[in-house]
Amino acid sequence: MIVLHDFQSFGSQVWLGSALAVASALVFAIYLVLSKKVISNIGAQLFTSVGMGSAAVVIMMQHQWQGAQFSAMSPELITLGIGLGIFCTVLPSYFVAASMARLTASTLSLTSNIGPAVTAVFAILLLEEAFTVWHALGMALVVYAVVKINRKKGTN
Repeated sequence: MIVLHDFQSFGSQVWLGSALAVASALVFAIYLVLSKKVISNIGAQLFTSVGMGSAAVVIMMQHQWQGAQFSAMSPELITLGIGLGIFCTVLPSYFVAASMARLTASTLSLTSNIGPAVTAVFAILLLEEAFTVWHALGMALVVYAVVKINRKKGTN
């Protein structure tokens, strides 16, 4: 519903963005299923450290390739980047890996599906993004599906 609404407002690039979002969700689902065994073998901390280290290497390679200069960045921007990196990437990654060590992949994926609804609420409240009836319907469907699937799993 949101894609059709945004397609009317923003044009054909919405399909590309939607396809990338679906591909991202698929890759994350595969990651959840396949990483459970690896985490149980090597531990959540080592697994996350390897992932974060690999990402850091790729980021540094991109930084070099693009020729970006830290000296051209303001101290506020660097501080903000470090804070976002720690509190929005590193810590959540360790928390997800630790929960993956304790939960099944299906339980973790069900509970993480509520994330888009929370993100939408913060985007509306903090970033003052537009919120239409289509967005409300889409968010309600996501929340309903998560609750319904969790209830079904709880009764079995």
